[in-house]
Amino acid sequence: MNELDRIYQAFLPYLREQEAIDILYSEKAGYIWICAKCPEAAGAERLDTPEKLLEAVLYVMADETAFRPGGAERDPTYWRLTRVECEAVLHRAAGYLAAFGIDGQRYMPNLKQFLAEL
Repeated sequence: MNELDRIYQAFLPYLREQEAIDILYSEKAGYIWICAKCPEAAGAERLDTPEKLLEAVLYVMADETAFRPGGAERDPTYWRLTRVECEAVLHRAAGYLAAFGIDGQRYMPNLKQFLAEL
């Protein structure tokens, strides 16, 4: 199993809980990100590296964090996570990776940068 497959497997329990998005596997195209609620409305995105797959999952986690019930009021068209929220998202993602025996620390600099640019 390659690193991309391992990362997908690590986050599979989380992805199964998500109603709005899904990541599918195609033998021809690899991992594909789709809007599960309305697949025809949003373009699919190919996730062909471990970093791209992690960024896709982190985006969903960040969105959940930003708009969680009881959270701060935010403009849905433009939002940023606080430093504490970013750390919580990274910690949550690292937990999924660690549970599958993946050292998430090698991805953390890129993921921190990704969250900072949201």
